[in-house]
Amino acid sequence: MATISVNDVEMYYEVRGEGSPVLFIAGLMSDSSSWESVADLFAQNYKVILVDNRGVGQTKPLDVNTSIELIADDCILLLDYLEIDKISIVGHSMGGFIGMDIASRFPDRVNNLVLAATATRSSDKNIAVFDKWVEALRNGQDQREWFGEVFQWIFTDELLSNSAIREMFLDYSVNYPFKQSAAALKNQVDALREFDFSDRLGTIKARTLIVCGDSDKIFSVEDSIGSLSAIAGSKSIVISGAAHAIHAEKDKEFVDCVSEFLG
Repeated sequence: MATISVNDVEMYYEVRGEGSPVLFIAGLMSDSSSWESVADLFAQNYKVILVDNRGVGQTKPLDVNTSIELIADDCILLLDYLEIDKISIVGHSMGGFIGMDIASRFPDRVNNLVLAATATRSSDKNIAVFDKWVEALRNGQDQREWFGEVFQWIFTDELLSNSAIREMFLDYSVNYPFKQSAAALKNQVDALREFDFSDRLGTIKARTLIVCGDSDKIFSVEDSIGSLSAIAGSKSIVISGAAHAIHAEKDKEFVDCVSEFLG
């Protein structure tokens, strides 16, 4: 657990385990803690590098200039600091955008790329949903209600129907000490609004695995595989019974398929 000065932020990161290095990049609103369900499992075989993207978690300041390219640059500077020349990347949702940008602009640095619950861009529908989250947070909506509405988009109906599990996730989220501010969330949403990788898929040379859940309400299987399968030589897998938060809801299945791909 440490921080490093990169660009205009103090970036928080963690390193766990030994072996081939794998950088895990979280999605919108999420920080390194979002990987807790799988981080230690991966650390049994890999050097796991977790980061808090600019605008979330313990990376400071929260309200800072944000773009997909800037976050990608932050990650490269961290790898330089850690003296890691080549890396495998696992990016979830917005983290997939960041991973694609790194693989495109720094092709010699990326061995393998895992794109989980992501696509080439955020749809207008998704941006409208995210904008509503920003506005509700800015207007002081009750935190439990706010997270409850977010959960409707990222978890399966089956999980949410289990009141004990739902309340556990709500308690954790409401009491989390490093919650994102409305201003920082807006900056991340604006970064998503401006990002479109559709015309750059041919620039990815890394081995690529596309992972999606069959119940994802943000990036459907059609959105995900339908757009990303144009990456040359890419493989894809659909995890049954998983929504957007694949690695939280189907942790074993996620670890198994990603580990098999990474080798």
